[in-house]
Amino acid sequence: MLRRLAAGQPAVATSLTPSLDALAPSAEHGIATLVELKASFPAMATAVIARAKGSPDQGSLGARLLGRVEQLVTVRPVGGEVPGDDPPARLARAEAKLAKDDLAGAVAEVGAITGAAAAPATDWLAAARARLAAQQAIQQLQAAAVAVPAAPPAAATQPRRRRRRRRAARRQGG
Repeated sequence: MLRRLAAGQPAVATSLTPSLDALAPSAEHGIATLVELKASFPAMATAVIARAKGSPDQGSLGARLLGRVEQLVTVRPVGGEVPGDDPPARLARAEAKLAKDDLAGAVAEVGAITGAAAAPATDWLAAARARLAAQQAIQQLQAAAVAVPAAPPAAATQPRRRRRRRRAARRQGG
């Protein structure tokens, strides 16, 4: 719809095109809200940590038993000040940033997880990055809308001018 509105104004169309193109891939399926991303974060974090720990069937009997117990109960650090670059630390910082609505910061933390542990985060990261791209595109669209000068349609001003001229002519002639 915006493309059709801007079609008659090439300068407007040129400024809107990059933003509209950025939104196009998500147009069919929609973009996850921040609330949805927050709600899906714990399940993703649990899957990432489980993948980071590896298979519970490896190692000694004690390690295998501990691995089975860890499958039932997931313990992970929380808070924004957790040190380290391992997946649990990154997820703790990401969750703290997400709680403060810092989606870009959360994406940076989750995106820095490497190896097999990163696989369960791919869908969440894709949805979060699409959200960030949409927010940026919306900001660009708003800036472009503000930058476009509002000009009244020529047809709307013509009759008023004619009436004024006629009235002025009547006053002078009459």
